[in-house]
Amino acid sequence: MLGFWIVRRLKAQGKLPPSIKLPEKRLHPGVVLGAILLGIGWGLSGTCPGPTVIQPGEGHLIALATVGGILVGNRLYHLVHARFFRWPAEVCG
Repeated sequence: MLGFWIVRRLKAQGKLPPSIKLPEKRLHPGVVLGAILLGIGWGLSGTCPGPTVIQPGEGHLIALATVGGILVGNRLYHLVHARFFRWPAEVCG
């Protein structure tokens, strides 16, 4: 975020070439809440989502609870997103 702020400020001052372009999208409020929830889940589970799916194969069976949480969270995301934002999550791009 700091990097984007610096680039935007330098661009506004004319210190960057016009070929450097940043997206003009505004921050969606759901991104902030999603990032907070991801951080909480990441902190509680003590692992990032990628290795979580490998850990059961290594014998860390407690990681199955984390994998289950990831699957439940993904399902809940689609339900909440469709209900409150009124568009399917597949059309975010």
